[in-house]
Amino acid sequence: NLTLAADGGATSFWDGTVSDYDFNDPTAEAGDGADDDGFGGQMTIDPSVMTIGGTCTETGLIKGNSDAFEEGPTNDITLLTAGATADTGCYWDLTGIGVSQTIPAEQGADGYDIDMTLTVTAI
Repeated sequence: NLTLAADGGATSFWDGTVSDYDFNDPTAEAGDGADDDGFGGQMTIDPSVMTIGGTCTETGLIKGNSDAFEEGPTNDITLLTAGATADTGCYWDLTGIGVSQTIPAEQGADGYDIDMTLTVTAI
């Protein structure tokens, strides 16, 4: 399995110089909800639209479904699952994964960053 999650877990956020916003709050219109921080905003990842290239074939690979981060129920998102028939001894290039982010109204212009980790887990 190949999964994506924010470093620091569910309480992470987009860190700006002046202000911040969330990546996992499902409240409508990017408002702040009942999660553990004071920020609104939500990131959605859509691996179903990615292109798979490289020297391996796509045999045995299953692309993940579009999903949004939500504190608690969805702290990580599966991008790809490789089954027993997947090629070995080669590599895949994964490109074009869809990413969208709701941003709170009147969020200030700033430079924002959030650290995320891509994890490969053998099952």
